[in-house]
Amino acid sequence: MGDIVARAIVVGVVAVLLFDLWGWALERFFGVRAPNWAILGRWLTPFVERPVPAQPGPPTFGTGERLLGTTAHYITGIVFAGALLLIMGRDWAERPTPLPALTMGLSTVVFAWFVIMPALGHGIAAAKTPFPGRIRIMTLMAHFVFGCGFFLGAIVAAWLVPLA
Repeated sequence: MGDIVARAIVVGVVAVLLFDLWGWALERFFGVRAPNWAILGRWLTPFVERPVPAQPGPPTFGTGERLLGTTAHYITGIVFAGALLLIMGRDWAERPTPLPALTMGLSTVVFAWFVIMPALGHGIAAAKTPFPGRIRIMTLMAHFVFGCGFFLGAIVAAWLVPLA
């Protein structure tokens, strides 16, 4: 079981790193704002009292919120990677193929659309945002990249972590 956990960590971290690199590249080269994981950190700490800002404007986030949000983001990737490894089994873990990884990556968009976006006040599948269609397409693209990361991570894990 420890070998599967180790593989899930490798696969999940690689997938989330690729996901984050994709977001960074979109922001850096195309001006598309990458996710701010501090918002997730704030959402995870609803009962923490925060000082009222002196001036109106966009919210400011503390280092703790950023760290908590980023940690939750990576743990979520590891959990999805673990699910992929358990669903696909030992043969796939030893010789990964792209289709299951891409399918898992794209299926995680359901979590984004029906849990995260509504929890952040954006409605189901970003329905309450000014450009929901664009956000849906960008989310699908990001989760496709996430699936590519699952595949790449599974290849790395097969090389690094032998199964018992």
